[in-house]
Amino acid sequence: MFGLGVVMALAAVYIFFDSIRVSTGHAGAISGMIGGGGRGRLIETTSMGIVFVPFFAGVFSLFVNARQKWAWVLTYAGIAILAIEVLSRVRFVIDTKLTHFLAMLVLFAAGCAIMFRSYRETAKKNQ
Repeated sequence: MFGLGVVMALAAVYIFFDSIRVSTGHAGAISGMIGGGGRGRLIETTSMGIVFVPFFAGVFSLFVNARQKWAWVLTYAGIAILAIEVLSRVRFVIDTKLTHFLAMLVLFAAGCAIMFRSYRETAKKNQ
């Protein structure tokens, strides 16, 4: 019983993740604040090159004098800004029909219920 429940739940999870489409958006968290095309932003830009400036300045400063703490802080801040910018552009879209989505939910719920029931029946037999 438990194995059947695991297979049903895993099948539902696989079908769910198989139906998700990953794409990227136009503006990230940081470059979207700078530009944005008339949505109350500072300036309009389609480039995200401005987010490389702190990283570039930090690396430049490290090659000049690697003992400067502020250069290390600027470099790490630049890396953090780049990571935030890349991750904020990722968009997840569920691309499936409603009937398939409902079937996934039923399959997952039934699989979990069967696993739970197998635990309950095993506990009753051990008493």
